[in-house]
Amino acid sequence: MPRDDLAILSRMRQAFVEPKRLVLPQAWQTGGRSDKLVLTALCQCSLVGVQLHGRAHAHRPDEDLTFQLCIDEPDETWPIARIDWRPISPHTNRMPDPFRGTTVWESGFHPFEENAVHGLTTMKARNLPVCRPLLSEPTSYADALRAVSVTLNILNATALPTPPWSPRLFP
Repeated sequence: MPRDDLAILSRMRQAFVEPKRLVLPQAWQTGGRSDKLVLTALCQCSLVGVQLHGRAHAHRPDEDLTFQLCIDEPDETWPIARIDWRPISPHTNRMPDPFRGTTVWESGFHPFEENAVHGLTTMKARNLPVCRPLLSEPTSYADALRAVSVTLNILNATALPTPPWSPRLFP
């Protein structure tokens, strides 16, 4: 059966705008590499398969943290929107939109609507290619969780645990 992109985008939009609650408690786990930490939390809302994925670096406390809202469809998982807190490299917008060529050096938000206009395939293949700076730069992990709560409409995102960061003595 062919994929119905419009129906998937409609569910993604609904998952983005609808208030959600995370199923807690959740814990950070070691990812595919020992320096990666990951967290997956199911979101309670009117749709099935909505999740929040977190990614952090074990040895980089308070930087390069990502929270991405996703939805599971029968054959794959689709990214809806993402917040990047204190990324270690900037994001340059390369899509043909009003912000093409602009670079986001600080914490950023990859908004659903601005990415959805480029279609499902581009959203996934280009990793939500459109990014905007957050309206206010979070100064702490708690502030970053408040930004996740407000921006992704997740009512209890501030209850997520802190990643088990362990700074390295030598880079």
